Amino acid sequence: MPKPAYTIKPCKHPTYRFVVRSKDKGRWVRKFFETHGEAKTYVEIKTVELMNQGREAVEFPSWLRVMAQQAHEQLEPFGKTIADAVAYFLPHLKAHGFSTSVPPFLMRADQRPRCGVESRALRASGAQLSPNSSDHWAQSRSTLLREQHLSN
Repeated sequence: MPKPAYTIKPCKHPTYRFVVRSKDKGRWVRKFFETHGEAKTYVEIKTVELMNQGREAVEFPSWLRVMAQQAHEQLEPFGKTIADAVAYFLPHLKAHGFSTSVPPFLMRADQRPRCGVESRALRASGAQLSPNSSDHWAQSRSTLLREQHLSN
């Protein structure tokens, strides 16, 4: 006969007299109770939940299960799955999902601005550059500086 998934044991604690031990996701979990009746009720509820849903379902967070169900309901009219949505959205996140603020981009290691008036104006405006636009800006800026240098 297999060991029970939840065990009730007495414990030496000023307030809690019983502890329920179980293994959750490979780790031992303890839950403390003041009375044996509370501990037994908890064990019965968890045992029924385990029998109805299985161990994998019990360890799967309920908030994630709800989110997946809602996403499935929203995608179902279009004949798409959550995996389809992720496959579509990940390339977008990789290309445009983050931005770099201008001041760190314009600063050197010694923390002096690379450009004078332009960097102060951009810093004051709080402008944001995506990785693609920052590359384009840097190339156009270097071209402009080179042209100014050659004309002098």
